[in-house]
Amino acid sequence: MLKSMTGFGRAAAETDGMLWTIEIASVNSRFLDVQARFPRSLAGAEFAIRKRVGERISRGKISVTVTWEALPGESGGARLNHSLAESYIKQIHELKSRHKLAGEITIDLVSGLPEIFSNPLDSGDKSGREEELLKALDQALAQLDLARSTEGKSLGADMVARVRAIQTQLSAMESEAAEYAQNLEARIKERVAKLFAEVAIDPQRLAQEAAMLAERADITEETVRLGVHLTEFAKVLAEGGQVGRRLNFLLQEMVRETNTIGSKTGELAVIQRVVLVKEELEKIREQAQNLE
Repeated sequence: MLKSMTGFGRAAAETDGMLWTIEIASVNSRFLDVQARFPRSLAGAEFAIRKRVGERISRGKISVTVTWEALPGESGGARLNHSLAESYIKQIHELKSRHKLAGEITIDLVSGLPEIFSNPLDSGDKSGREEELLKALDQALAQLDLARSTEGKSLGADMVARVRAIQTQLSAMESEAAEYAQNLEARIKERVAKLFAEVAIDPQRLAQEAAMLAERADITEETVRLGVHLTEFAKVLAEGGQVGRRLNFLLQEMVRETNTIGSKTGELAVIQRVVLVKEELEKIREQAQNLE
């Protein structure tokens, strides 16, 4: 199965009165690059998140974003520890009474006491929270994988159609090139014979030189190699998997052979087909860069 490197996945988890949302977006990259953004209190889970992503994805720039909000009926942000505040106030009263101290117990005094307020992210069962987050991460990765597979299938179908179009052009190119080579050799003989009409020329030498010039314009070797690369390209697409780098290599070889064909031939019809093939190869290259 072919997979694109572009996709998006999203999932949510509920723990400790909070709703956690995980979003994963991926775009093209030569290598695997995982970037994670989440609350500082989850810094300990970064390694586990990166490891889980790396187990499912081999290539692409991956952005993992974790956000949270309080569930309805739950207090968001800082939480007041009522029992601790009451304990502080009670003990301050006892201290004031026992030592006959002056002064009032004010909100400024109480609110500044240690651990009166706590961050909800710092409380609760952190190990359980991370476990739930990783479950949500798996769900988001599954969505991402589905999106990448769907787009990969579409990209593959498009490239297969373009490969077939190039093969059609190649078949016509080979036929036209063979005829062109025969005509070229005959034209060379005719021109040389006219040029040296009054000079004795060895017919065998003339034939050898004409054949050599015609051979230099022969594109049979290049068209055969281009055909082999096209067949291999279609085979790799059919096999699927992580094919991006392999396809890019084959495309480089196909572009090289096509450029050589264009530089060797003087036949207008062949040159026009070379232009069409290069256009299709460029479109395939753009598509192949999106594959994992």
